[in-house]
Amino acid sequence: MKEIQKYSKFCYERGLTVATGENISIKCPQGVLITASGCSLQDITEEDTLLIDFNGQVIQGNPEAVPSKEMFLHLTLYQAYCWTQSIVHVHPRYVTAYSCARQQFPRVTSSAINKLPASIWVDNAPAGSKLLIENLKHAIEMAKQEPRIFILAAHGILTLGKNIREAYYNAELTEECAHIAYLKGVIENSK
Repeated sequence: MKEIQKYSKFCYERGLTVATGENISIKCPQGVLITASGCSLQDITEEDTLLIDFNGQVIQGNPEAVPSKEMFLHLTLYQAYCWTQSIVHVHPRYVTAYSCARQQFPRVTSSAINKLPASIWVDNAPAGSKLLIENLKHAIEMAKQEPRIFILAAHGILTLGKNIREAYYNAELTEECAHIAYLKGVIENSK
């Protein structure tokens, strides 16, 4: 739980999240630790982290807390990619802006080209809906490689990792690359 608190705070400090719509999870032998609904990643506490089973039932945690409504996105990804040990779901400004424009951001820096795996597009649907889960399953079926980044149209991103640090770094690098791609476009268009 301390790792979730640590990386939640990082997400907030780096501007990958605002308010309460984002969530983080870590797979463990008993199930999945996931942030509760309605919590800001800025100040997550142990009481804001719940242990759920792979069907989404709460096993342990604050009895007044409810798991994130996006928990089934996390569970779908854990089922599809057994190597995944952590997932970060955030709404960073630049990646989300590109997704609202229905565009993939270009990987323009050498760092992005070398370190950032290709992202997979997930069609738009209301947050937490069955349709969004179906759209994610379809994107998984269509993926030609094992992705680390899913871009949710007009929504945000889901990043996967072998640990929480890798999932966080994938989110941070994705946003940094989208930001640089945007600035590059602004500069080129100002000539």
